[in-house]
Amino acid sequence: MNYTADFSAQLGITHLIGVFMELLNTSNHQSAFIDYRETSDVSASYVGAAQMMIDSML
Repeated sequence: MNYTADFSAQLGITHLIGVFMELLNTSNHQSAFIDYRETSDVSASYVGAAQMMIDSML
């Protein structure tokens, strides 16, 4: 599920974009949740690292 949000802090409002996923292993009934979010000023290298982490769990 993709989402957008505004996060309010002492330094002002930060705009976030993110994705929330649930992975379910039906053979052992274990699940994992991923909540990946970023601000608009994040470097592209962080996005690639997050994608590698998610891919390693699939």
